[in-house]
Amino acid sequence: MARFAARIAHVRRAAAAMRAEALVLALALATSIAIHHERDILERRTVFTPSHTADYRTYAYGDEAVGGGAKVRENDAEPLSWTCRLAEGHPHPFCGYGLQFDLAGAGAGIDMSRVDEIRLDVAYEGSAGTLKIVVKNRDRRAGRAAARDKVNGAEFPARQGRQLISFGPDAFAVPQWWAAGNGVAPGLARPQFDNVVAFEIQTGSDAMAGDHRFRIHGIELRSRLVPRGLFYGGLTALWLLLAAVFVSGRRLQAEAQRRSHAAEWRKTLDTIPQMVWTVSADGSEYFNRQWEEFTGTRVLSIADMGRYDLVHPDDRATSLQRWSDSLRTGVAYETEYRVRHRSGEYRWMLSRGFAERDENGSVCRWYGTCTDIHDRVLAQQHLTRSRNFTRQLVEATPDIVLVIEGSGRIVFANPAARQSLGTAAEEDLAGKSWIRLVGPDVRRAARQALRSAQGGAPQHFTTQGNARGGGRDWWDVVITPLSGPAELGQFLVISRNISHQKRAEERAHWAAKHDALTGLPNRVLLQQELETLTATRDAGFALLVLDVDEFKKINDTLGHDAGDAILCTFSERLRRAARSEDMVARLAGDEFAILLRGVRDEAEVEAAAAKIFAGLRAPHVHQGKILDCSTSIGASLFPKHGRTKAELLKNADVALYVAKSSGRRNLKIFNAAMRSELEDRNAMIGRARGALADDLILPFYQPKVELGTGRVSGFEALLRWRDPRLGLQTPDTIMAAFEDLSLAAEISDRIVGRMIADMQSWMERGWDFGHVAFNAAAAELRAADFAERLLDRLCQARIPTACVQMEVTETVFLGRGAEYVERSLRLLSANGVRIALDDFGTGYASLTHLKEFPVDLLKIDRSFVKDLQSDADAGAIVDAVIGLGKSLRIDVVAEGIETRAQHDTLLALGCRYGQGFLYSPAVAADEIGETFLRAAGARSLAA
Repeated sequence: MARFAARIAHVRRAAAAMRAEALVLALALATSIAIHHERDILERRTVFTPSHTADYRTYAYGDEAVGGGAKVRENDAEPLSWTCRLAEGHPHPFCGYGLQFDLAGAGAGIDMSRVDEIRLDVAYEGSAGTLKIVVKNRDRRAGRAAARDKVNGAEFPARQGRQLISFGPDAFAVPQWWAAGNGVAPGLARPQFDNVVAFEIQTGSDAMAGDHRFRIHGIELRSRLVPRGLFYGGLTALWLLLAAVFVSGRRLQAEAQRRSHAAEWRKTLDTIPQMVWTVSADGSEYFNRQWEEFTGTRVLSIADMGRYDLVHPDDRATSLQRWSDSLRTGVAYETEYRVRHRSGEYRWMLSRGFAERDENGSVCRWYGTCTDIHDRVLAQQHLTRSRNFTRQLVEATPDIVLVIEGSGRIVFANPAARQSLGTAAEEDLAGKSWIRLVGPDVRRAARQALRSAQGGAPQHFTTQGNARGGGRDWWDVVITPLSGPAELGQFLVISRNISHQKRAEERAHWAAKHDALTGLPNRVLLQQELETLTATRDAGFALLVLDVDEFKKINDTLGHDAGDAILCTFSERLRRAARSEDMVARLAGDEFAILLRGVRDEAEVEAAAAKIFAGLRAPHVHQGKILDCSTSIGASLFPKHGRTKAELLKNADVALYVAKSSGRRNLKIFNAAMRSELEDRNAMIGRARGALADDLILPFYQPKVELGTGRVSGFEALLRWRDPRLGLQTPDTIMAAFEDLSLAAEISDRIVGRMIADMQSWMERGWDFGHVAFNAAAAELRAADFAERLLDRLCQARIPTACVQMEVTETVFLGRGAEYVERSLRLLSANGVRIALDDFGTGYASLTHLKEFPVDLLKIDRSFVKDLQSDADAGAIVDAVIGLGKSLRIDVVAEGIETRAQHDTLLALGCRYGQGFLYSPAVAADEIGETFLRAAGARSLAA
């Protein structure tokens, strides 16, 4: 009885030791995981990158709301990238970019109150030395201030290129302007981050005019939940406690080992190449030397297996359960699990154990071995995975996959094949002939490919039809031998539907040679056709090049939608006007071409052009606006005007330029003299650039006369320039320069600068010149800071704004950018600059513009004044304009008065002011004083 009790005690101690060591194993694993994931446990990170676009919305902004001229543009191709251009003239220009977290618009943002560190990974290119971070918080306690988000700002140094910026919440402050502007209590004027609805990056206070480019690579918010020292202190205390328990257990084990009398058989076990282990009922354990050689760790007990993480984490629970079951039942132990090799690799082991029983049948010892079966397990796994993968791949592929015999009989069919051949079960197709199942359009190609594949090499063919006949789908089919002699083996047949590829190729081929907007052939197709026709040289043909008259004006005033609409209408009308054998093509923009086949003389070209003009005669209506759909045409004939496509295109372009220069809406057929006109145009632009470079552009002044008294009321500044050889020149000698917007703006700026200098000189001499008017183009008025720059120049020269009039045409009120025009006009008018509407009645403007915009004068165009005596309609128009001016209390000025009869008629109709050669041509600034300002009668002209 005492012996039995001792054995029971030994078993209990062994079980207790195993439980303790299992606990150590579990805690060691937990500690390892905790240390490995220390950052995840102790810190919380929130990251916003270009790939996390679902967590926020972006927006860009500038300083327009405070009168600035910043232009901000987001980069659609690269999220969190933007560019802005800061304009001069504003004391504090700025622009920015924000991430909005309040996606629902309910004032609910993210909580940053526990954030210890904000890291910003940003790339910057620009002139600023600092950048600003603005965090907007929604504070519902702020009363009426809650209507505006609380602004928490921080400014930091910045440099060019990519940089990592780190700062804490203490870097932020609530701007004084926000607290004062919202009337919040002092306690609420502190930075707050508990409900952040937006995060913005903004140029710093030292930002200057120019381009600024940004790209955010990431924003990271970091907060620490538990101090690191407390974390490691807790782990240390826990392990000190466990160490005490472990030392006690080891002492018990050492004492048990000292009582063991199995030294000899243990030496024998050390010589066995397998890893051997024993466990006795009294708790003593033994692991032979092969365990240390394999694992690199001295294993003394089963508990060491867990303590040293020798068993793979995925296998621990299973192996421990199997061992516990064997201990409980005494049944032989056998399982497979992975053990860590000394190299760090986990290798598969076959572990076996059996129990030794005493004379009473009780288990007194366990014996076991571990055999390396890693290579065998991997081979089995690889074979299983390969088979499963191949099967799944074949079952899942949308391609038709068949295995057939040399006779064509089907052995295997995947789901796609069964669906294509109209059957649900694989066995329904087994043994049937593949050749007979496919459609008749495919059979010949299939039979030939199978016959060729029986020679041993894979065969490929492409065909149309479907598996059961009919249809026009495209199929790519491959037949390849699988194994054995070709005549006895099997063949793999894979059919892939490539219809989408074929159709995409057809669409790409069409798109490469056609215009996407109009559907017409493009320049590539036209040039190919020209190459073909010029190479044959057996027939004459003509090339017509056309463009839409005033197309740029339509785009500028009504927008690109109107431009696209007129292009589509224009192309459709050209199709109808052309013959079926002719080619109509769109070359680029508003430029089109027509290839007239079989045309040999100019009379046939003129007849074709007449038909085109007739087809374009009707106006085009777009959104209630009537647009002219007219064209100018330049033509060249083969072979008279060229024997190559380049010559024909170039000469037709020259003829088109001449047609446009001759008043538009006409046909010009090329002749050699036209080249000189093109050269004249280029010469005009060259003269204009030279005049600017040499400072030869200056204003001349034509007086404005009060018709009733002959008194000079003011002057209009007109452009003149001095040619070093030919002397004083008028604008028509450089007229082509005004088609270049940048060059025209530079010329206008030069005129205004000279005009201000002349007025300043006259005022210093005490001359009363009344006012000076100058012309401003729509492009200038659409600049955001045009009015401010003009007023600043007048202020610096100390010229009263009442001495300046600005003349604009009706087109400035139309199209995109009209809001900037309105702002400029109202700002100038509010500061005393009078606004004159020039060329009234010749444009698109509505009479409502006279009420909506600040207009002080109407100028009757010279074309109406010229025909005043000879054309009743012109007289009626002049009378109507004068009456309109009286009704609206707007002064009227008539231009181009050259005869006494015109003067008298205008005076009789009630026109108050006029100007023209009848009174004086435009004169230089230094002639103003002698001619007008010192004359008797104080600026009066004899009637």
